[in-house]
Amino acid sequence: GLNSTEALRQLPAEAIEKVEVITSPSARYDAEGSAGILNIILRRSKLAGLNGAITTNIGYPNSAGIAGNLNYRTGDFNFFTTSGYNYRTTPGNSFTSTNFLNNNDILFEETRNFNRISNGFNTNIGVEWYVNETATITASVLYRKSDRERNTTNHIFQRDADGLETNTYRLDPGLRDDTTIQYSLNFDKNFKKNGERLTLDFQYEDSTEDEISLITQNSIEEEKVKTLENQEKILLQTDYVLPIGEESQFEIGYRGSFNTDNTDYQVDSIQNGVHVLNTDLSNILIYREHVNAFYTQYGSKIKKFSYLLGLRMEATQITIAQLTSNDFDAKNYNKFFPTVNLGYEISDKQSITLGYNRRIRRPRSRAINPFPSRSSATNLYIGNPDLDPSFSNGLDLGYLNRFGKLTLNSSIYYQHSTGVFSRITEDTGKTTFLNGREIAIIRSIPVNLASSDRYGFELVLVYNPNRKWRMNGNFNLFKSSVKGEYEGQNFDADNTSWNIRFNNKLTLPGKIDWQTVISYRGPRVNAQNKRKGVFRTNLAFSKDLFKEKASLAFNISDVFNSGKSITETEVPSFFTRTNTFQWRVRSYNLSFTYRFRQQKKKRERRSRNGEGDNYQGGEDEF
Repeated sequence: GLNSTEALRQLPAEAIEKVEVITSPSARYDAEGSAGILNIILRRSKLAGLNGAITTNIGYPNSAGIAGNLNYRTGDFNFFTTSGYNYRTTPGNSFTSTNFLNNNDILFEETRNFNRISNGFNTNIGVEWYVNETATITASVLYRKSDRERNTTNHIFQRDADGLETNTYRLDPGLRDDTTIQYSLNFDKNFKKNGERLTLDFQYEDSTEDEISLITQNSIEEEKVKTLENQEKILLQTDYVLPIGEESQFEIGYRGSFNTDNTDYQVDSIQNGVHVLNTDLSNILIYREHVNAFYTQYGSKIKKFSYLLGLRMEATQITIAQLTSNDFDAKNYNKFFPTVNLGYEISDKQSITLGYNRRIRRPRSRAINPFPSRSSATNLYIGNPDLDPSFSNGLDLGYLNRFGKLTLNSSIYYQHSTGVFSRITEDTGKTTFLNGREIAIIRSIPVNLASSDRYGFELVLVYNPNRKWRMNGNFNLFKSSVKGEYEGQNFDADNTSWNIRFNNKLTLPGKIDWQTVISYRGPRVNAQNKRKGVFRTNLAFSKDLFKEKASLAFNISDVFNSGKSITETEVPSFFTRTNTFQWRVRSYNLSFTYRFRQQKKKRERRSRNGEGDNYQGGEDEF
């Protein structure tokens, strides 16, 4: 199904009440992840009668959409719905230049252009029943469907040692159909004692993702690739909060997550128009992940000192079955995840925090599935079924100070991780023929390297000169050190880098809000790759109309079209490679929102207890 980022993109902005950045998650939250988490709280009006909002948008490259939310409260029932339709085109491109050092300096250049066209519809319908003054039952159904067309065009240029030049054109069009249905049930009970609360949650989700592509090379059909994926997710959760006295609180809870991912990957080789299933490439993969988690935590405040101590235990069972190749693997591990959050208020305007937590990062299905993308004949990405989770221990010392209109938020952090995921590029030992010329097949594969250490300093400054002007900046300087070997090769690497982000919001004459976001992600280095820094600028203008009942907004994403990832890779005595990759080109969007009996959404809230809104030099997602 869709990943969380894509699902969030389909959610109308007016449906979101607020977003909390929880920078040092307590034991209540999943131990999954390597940094902070986002807690997205959806709007749910309590006003009697009907209220809601509707948003329309249009953009370039071609995009258009309409979305809205409605609430109807009558007596003890509140009916709500959030629905939207979105059409979007997303062009991108990449250029790869490979120089094979071990093969008479053959030059191999691959230019790839891709365009994705998507139609997405989503609707969420539900009802809240106020059983009495202290208890609420909520039931909802979410349905999400998207159809995507992906066209990838590869132009391959070769020059061999004799100076002979050849060109190959490879076309990989794909059609993808995603469908998700999710049922949710929630019970929320507040007791007479202020703050005592019990919640129960059940969620069932079933999603399918089917993709079919027909690959042609120099106008000749060569392969037909089908990927049929089905995911089933069940979530059970309960949390109980008990206040003790005026300043203390006890919590206990359980979360059960039961996921099954079934991927049927079929590759047909085509010769003279005849389709034959390629059993070397095709496979059925069944991945099951069951996690039973229990946690408890206790927090208290003693004058200016506060603490929150927690312990989470997660019992994980993973089974991986590759039915076609008859490979089976099972992994079971029970791990404890302690969390410690301490705080001291020096004064009304100054405070110090100290946070410690242990986290886990589990590989996702793309990182595990060993059957490769076929868009390129010579540069493959494949997953690694033997990939183990990565564990990390993090410490964060934070300092907050408010100087009138200026707020300073800073921290020093350290994180030690084991079994870190790293992407290794290597020779497969296999070759393919392009225009009658033999060329080596290179693959990238994620593996567990031994360990990494990351430490750094982060500074967040917020300055409000007046009601019409708000600035905030985030600077993060860090060093990471990776140590590890893979198949006898040393992959030790040190990297010092930085991220910087500046956000400026100014109200212009005519009550037009002008917002600029400038970000720079510094260069990254590991044993095989040097990745250059990435600079991006986004602009937005908005104006409220009709006494704040409506808003008009215009934004430009990646103003200078500079959001390109440039990576230089070197495998000694084999090849050097430069890759420039741009996932999405500059885009423009104009939107109009109309609200009836509903206020504008609240600002983002920040919950400070740790590393802050940064990636801490995190590894790439696969």
